[in-house]
Amino acid sequence: MRLTLILAIISSFLYPLAAQDSQRILSGIILDISSGKPITDVNILTKKQRVGTASDSSGSFQLRINSKEDVLLIRHIGYFQKTIALASGSKNREIRIQLEPKTIQMPEVGVQAERIENEPQTFRLSGRFLKEIPDFSGESLAAVKTFPGVSSNNEMSNQFSVQGGSPDENLILLEDVTISRSQRIRSSSHENISPINRMLMHDMSFTAGAYPAPYGERLSSVLVTRYRKSAPKKITGEAEIGFLNISGMIAGQPDSSLYWAVAGRYADRKMVLGTLQTEGELLPRAYDAQAVVSYRPSAKTHLLLMAIHGKNQFESKPVSFVSHANIGLFQFNTYITDYSGYENFSHTRSIGSAIFKARLGQNFYLKQSLSLSISEEKEDVDKQFETSVFLFLPTIGYAEEPQIVNDGLVRRLDILQQRTTQTKTQLTWQMSDSAALESGIEFEHNRFSDDLDEFEQEGAARIAGAAAVSGYIFDYSAKSELTTQTVSGFASLRLATGIVGLETGLRLSHYQPSDELIIKPRISVTISPSSLTKFNLAYGRYSQPAGYHERRMESGRFLENGAAQRASHVVAGLQHFSRKGTEYQVQLFYKELSNVIPYKTDDLFIRYQPELNSTAEIYGASAYWKGQVTQNMTSWFSYTYLFGEQDISGEGKSRLPFDQRHTFSCVIQDNMPRFPNSKAHVRFLLGSGYPYTFEGILYNPVTGQKEKLTGQRNALDLPFYRRVDIGYSYDFELKNARQMRVSFDVFNIFDFRNILGYGLISNSLGQTEIFRYNLSRRFYSAKVNFVF
Repeated sequence: MRLTLILAIISSFLYPLAAQDSQRILSGIILDISSGKPITDVNILTKKQRVGTASDSSGSFQLRINSKEDVLLIRHIGYFQKTIALASGSKNREIRIQLEPKTIQMPEVGVQAERIENEPQTFRLSGRFLKEIPDFSGESLAAVKTFPGVSSNNEMSNQFSVQGGSPDENLILLEDVTISRSQRIRSSSHENISPINRMLMHDMSFTAGAYPAPYGERLSSVLVTRYRKSAPKKITGEAEIGFLNISGMIAGQPDSSLYWAVAGRYADRKMVLGTLQTEGELLPRAYDAQAVVSYRPSAKTHLLLMAIHGKNQFESKPVSFVSHANIGLFQFNTYITDYSGYENFSHTRSIGSAIFKARLGQNFYLKQSLSLSISEEKEDVDKQFETSVFLFLPTIGYAEEPQIVNDGLVRRLDILQQRTTQTKTQLTWQMSDSAALESGIEFEHNRFSDDLDEFEQEGAARIAGAAAVSGYIFDYSAKSELTTQTVSGFASLRLATGIVGLETGLRLSHYQPSDELIIKPRISVTISPSSLTKFNLAYGRYSQPAGYHERRMESGRFLENGAAQRASHVVAGLQHFSRKGTEYQVQLFYKELSNVIPYKTDDLFIRYQPELNSTAEIYGASAYWKGQVTQNMTSWFSYTYLFGEQDISGEGKSRLPFDQRHTFSCVIQDNMPRFPNSKAHVRFLLGSGYPYTFEGILYNPVTGQKEKLTGQRNALDLPFYRRVDIGYSYDFELKNARQMRVSFDVFNIFDFRNILGYGLISNSLGQTEIFRYNLSRRFYSAKVNFVF
């Protein structure tokens, strides 16, 4: 922002010099030559005078220039550049400009247009707009975290919670391929980059709650992403290098029937992120490579092939930390805990898919997809610690030699392999322009193989005169295999009659090994009293079978036949557009859940409790505003309130783990008319703290032993999550339609100390210390993006 201010000051001094010549006003409107619709955010620049502006949401612009001869440059990333000669003269002028889109129009099985509008309850973003969203990580899923009803208090992870549900409850689709999260997550911190590559994306569609029948088997939301299937020229590409990652993409379209693309990414954030132990060293790294081939042998058929291979890897080397305690009135102790060893986690994933589309008749369409995913998760922990105390007395000061009061070790080796096969057949009958019927059948088969060895020990008392304290030992080994299977069928009818739109459907799912058949009706009604206003009311029933680790109890025993989790959703929404294009959305939501699988965190490790019977209730409201805070630059604000409560048999009621009562986020963008290729942004995130439960190995004075003790479930709150990021970027137009963007970002500029969780440590004197797991502090990032 300081750079933006400096440039603005310089511009204010330069502008009066240019104004000495006689002035004239140049105004006009910019339209898409194909659709006739106005184009927003088009850069308009005079070549000699270097005076510029950008078109607003109605495609209009206005420039004040001198009377001399000049050339007008019109540029937009999605359209071919255009130049217009301006003759000398003092008369005001109004012009109409039409731009040709770069996107190639494909016949029959076509590509959705770049101009995408939201619907009530559903948000859609084009691939071009996704690239414009400011984000330090370059992660494609970061855009979802700005939507209403979505929360995420962890910048290290691509996870997100929707309307109080857990991250596992979100269905993420890349084309027709379900993208699953890691089965064994360390409180959602062991994620780096998702398999979705932003450089390849065409568009994204996100629906929170009460989504239609063609999608399942998740409880909270559905996110559909699609890759591009055409290129603006025979060979095109993009490269990006920054402090956090390196990525590149090259694509080609030798003719109208064939498109191909390959892309790769490498992320290494060890220089900027710090988590786990307060002073520990975390080394997160990730890479992936992807290939896409789109082939259209005829106007009626289309084949899409995709291949993905990637690995997320985390290495941690915990080090010492120091704490202090007062013992009585005159005795003070200093504790030093020395760690040795390591904590490593890796997740390797390979995905291959084929999707075939065909037009069977004038109004009948077929889509057939097949995918195979193979993954391996490996957790390797071998960590030892030793706690020493320096005794302090007023008469002698610190004791010369420290006394060892606690020691222990943690060893864990877990190798989990998963093989998933998915097929989907879908038929669409386009009965008329206002009616369509979709039906289909899906099959998913999962095979898990797990080899786990886990050992945890803390030592007994070592100081003479201390209480007789016994040590703590936990030892568990298991080899497990599990096969799950889901067969689903669905039918969905869409009707549009006058001001009323209706989408109703039915989905049936059969799960193994629990042998459950679940019927799930869904309906959504939209009323549009005008072209600018829509009301929506939706209801649906949903279900989700338990994942692999959700079936393992805390004792280590496996619960294979656990019932699927179920939910009923009711969502009511209002969407309104102003005449200037500003968007307003308000939404109310209610969810009722049964067969919920509770879980708790143990040293940030998620441990599920499928043996507990639980129900839950979630309700709340969200608001969204999208428009122009500053002229020609899109900004957006969102706020969500929710209440989530679970009722666990034998425990009673408690807050849900993702019950974040208040969430506020906004992105404000700005540019300077005299520097039309520049852009500055501020991102603000504020969220009330998630609930948490204190748990640790503590001294029990009743038994005189160390025991794993747990406090009341989710009775405490983490502090508010606060973060402000700022950034600045500048676009350079190079020869032969090449483009380069240089950007600089400051993450967490105010250096807020956000917390991921707490941990406990107990020594042999029966004293307990609390330490915290920190999230990222302030750091700086810069990157250069080049498009050719």
